Amino acid sequence: MDRRLAALVVTLSLVAGCQVFDESKLDDAGVDAGGDAGTDGGMDASVDGGCALRRPPTRIDEPDDGVDVGETVFALRGLDLDFGDEWMTTGFDLDGLCSVPPDPDVECLAPAGDSIPETDGEEGIDNAIGHQVLPLILALRPDWEGQVTELMEQGRNNVVMRIHGWNGTDEDARVDIVLAESFYARPGLADGGGVIHDGGPLPDGGPLPEGGFPDGSLAPLDEILWPLPRWDGNDTFYVGEGNFLDGIEDQPLVRDSNAYVTDGTFVVRIPDRQGIVFTGETAATVVHVTDGVFAMRMSPNHMEIEEATVAGRWAIFDVLASFEHLQICRGSADYARAQRLLELAADVRSTPGTGGIGTECDAVSVGFTFRGTRAHWGGVVPAYPLPNVCLDGGAGP
Repeated sequence: MDRRLAALVVTLSLVAGCQVFDESKLDDAGVDAGGDAGTDGGMDASVDGGCALRRPPTRIDEPDDGVDVGETVFALRGLDLDFGDEWMTTGFDLDGLCSVPPDPDVECLAPAGDSIPETDGEEGIDNAIGHQVLPLILALRPDWEGQVTELMEQGRNNVVMRIHGWNGTDEDARVDIVLAESFYARPGLADGGGVIHDGGPLPDGGPLPEGGFPDGSLAPLDEILWPLPRWDGNDTFYVGEGNFLDGIEDQPLVRDSNAYVTDGTFVVRIPDRQGIVFTGETAATVVHVTDGVFAMRMSPNHMEIEEATVAGRWAIFDVLASFEHLQICRGSADYARAQRLLELAADVRSTPGTGGIGTECDAVSVGFTFRGTRAHWGGVVPAYPLPNVCLDGGAGP
């Protein structure tokens, strides 16, 4: 067993707790994986048989007041992909079921047919990605999380939230929110204002050194030729044109014009299968969720996002398609290992309400968290394509 797989065994053993997949079920792909049982408690309450289930807060039962404090922008960072036991408290209940041992109530069965059904974290949380799949990815690509975290601190690959129609309070029945991925950021001006991109040349050339990067890769930190964000509320974030239809700013791909605020939390529905991108210098992944939601809790002074939770259902075929950006190429041994794990870990249907007795799961549940800071919207700029060493028959490392 090579060192990466040895690391995987150790990682999953720590996560697995009291139940473990039969290792022989993964022998064909050469992988070990863990299964676990969480407990359900309570939060914003939907209840299944006496078990309160964690859901985003519901919309206030009042008409929209029509007040608008003007454009408000937050930039998110602080993504943690190495969950450990925290997968049990990260995300939301997706299936309306309390899936607890010894006989978990589930909406479908994993395609492998011989796996222990995935059970919930606390308060019915569904997060098979954090529990089962990310430990494998981080074992195979141990530098990826560090790349993603570093780029976010630099102002690249941040989720930027652009808000209109907000009344500036903790309760608003309707707001309009666009989500986009940043390409780079600049610190604010001396007067506290932001640098706005008007469609002309990028300020100081933007994040492109003279001549650019011919291979399409992102600049490492020691080659950055522009000032980095200060995360003081005055930074300006420029978002990649791939977040918009034909690169046109008023045609965003991820927008919820019927979002809302309850108890200081913005709740945004994500259009089905629109990508959430996590990019590193040499690897990336695109999460195409269905039934997706972002819930972003503000600080009391409304200047920070204390916690932003994204949850949804990630179809197995979309997970597999994303692996090439992680240098896990189709036909490789690593790809076979990952595919086998997905067949064992799948715990939900990609389309809500289509489960039932004997139904096969075709997706894995997802839960991630971020934190955020006030910012300025700088406009739409050209961006590099995602890294993909699997093109032209590449097999990855």
